[in-house]
Amino acid sequence: DHRKVIHLSAVCHPPALDLSHNDLAFSLPPLDSSLLHKGRSLLSPAPALRAEPSAGVVHVSNVGGTPLRYTVRSSCCFFTVEASGEAEEIPTGKDSPTHTISVTPNERAINANLAFLAKAKFVEEHFTVYNLDDLNEHKCVLLRLSCGQHHHAGSKFSYAPSESAFGYSALEEDILRFHCAFTSFWDAHLAILLSATSDKPKQAHSHLHASPQHAHALTLAATLETDSGGGASGTGNGAPPHPANPAQLLSSTADDPGSGSLHPTVGSSVEGGEGSGGSL
Repeated sequence: DHRKVIHLSAVCHPPALDLSHNDLAFSLPPLDSSLLHKGRSLLSPAPALRAEPSAGVVHVSNVGGTPLRYTVRSSCCFFTVEASGEAEEIPTGKDSPTHTISVTPNERAINANLAFLAKAKFVEEHFTVYNLDDLNEHKCVLLRLSCGQHHHAGSKFSYAPSESAFGYSALEEDILRFHCAFTSFWDAHLAILLSATSDKPKQAHSHLHASPQHAHALTLAATLETDSGGGASGTGNGAPPHPANPAQLLSSTADDPGSGSLHPTVGSSVEGGEGSGGSL
């Protein structure tokens, strides 16, 4: 039947983070955009401009086998997100306590952007909850703010915003801010790493050139010591040959690296008879 079974396996981490809600909806009373753009005062009193409900709550619980450490990240403009127990761990067990994340509308930002809200009708923002032990496990909570015909508690709505909507501009600012911080951090550190990496081959190259000379000098010293101990009878006056100057040996070796060992020269000098005097 021309079928083949391919078995795929993966190491899966069971989830440890659980949220009671994935979205919260808030609404504002109807706004007259024409009055707002003309700078006229609103006919409705100030308390009517408050969003409903006045606050939302998201419960964080631990469904894993180890204590849960989490953190909340938010860049919301029209909402204030607070996690009072963020610094504490959530223990394991069915009877373990849950932590609370409170979300309240930012009335100051709302009142400062009434003209925008009257024109936009809908605003969506979000905050993210991360599991600090596994950052791949994170959950987003969608925050919705509407005004006009959706002004009633528990309203549900969905829409496709344009590219000029507030959510896109806020996301673009976050990406730009992260890109600038990421680039400035790695530009400085990569320069240090590259300079350290480029210095290592030079040091290794110098060690490779120095090692044969040192080894050759040690070989010469050992050869001279051996010949001086057993070649006394070969001289005309019976005196041992004069020891060679190490500086001269190193200079001769450096001038002619391919000359090899100088043992034949030492031997001929020692065995040269009375006229040689045993000198190198």
